[in-house]
Amino acid sequence: MGNLEDSDGLMARATGKTAPKPKSSSKSAPRANGGANTTIRERRRQQLIDSTMDSIAKRGFADTTLGDVAKGAKLSHGIVNFHFKSKDQLLV
Repeated sequence: MGNLEDSDGLMARATGKTAPKPKSSSKSAPRANGGANTTIRERRRQQLIDSTMDSIAKRGFADTTLGDVAKGAKLSHGIVNFHFKSKDQLLV
């Protein structure tokens, strides 16, 4: 009778199913500088810097808190502290 697994056409006729095709990966190869995580970190840092500038323009430096910066950037307070330990570091 022959080996049905050797031929997709015979297997499809015998079972009504075709062999599954290998899935292609949509992820790109990691970059040497850290890959996508570096891009996310850079984007978050920039969000925080932009939010700091907006907050200072609205409230002034003395009345701007790291909480204001986090809220304006729509990020958690922990993310602010991860990138910048103090409000002064946001301006350096």
